[in-house]
Amino acid sequence: PEYWDERYSRDLEPFDWYQRFNGIRDAFEKFITTDSKILNVGAGNSRFSEEMYEDDYKNVVNIDISSIVVKQMQEKYQDFDDTFKYM
Repeated sequence: PEYWDERYSRDLEPFDWYQRFNGIRDAFEKFITTDSKILNVGAGNSRFSEEMYEDDYKNVVNIDISSIVVKQMQEKYQDFDDTFKYM
């Protein structure tokens, strides 16, 4: 985790590794409903989950190996519902 901790300590800008949620929304909605329980593995500081939340996907758990980014995201999203978590 040292690499990721260092990366998230120096690079605070959000980064989406694969794609933003808006880019795959249509395919996503075919299989996942807004009341589904969603686990986002390797969430980092991506805006993916935030965009899902804004689209009414409220039950999202985000996990990441970097405790640095988890703490940053917990602070950033502290006003979101309790069903939107970073661990």
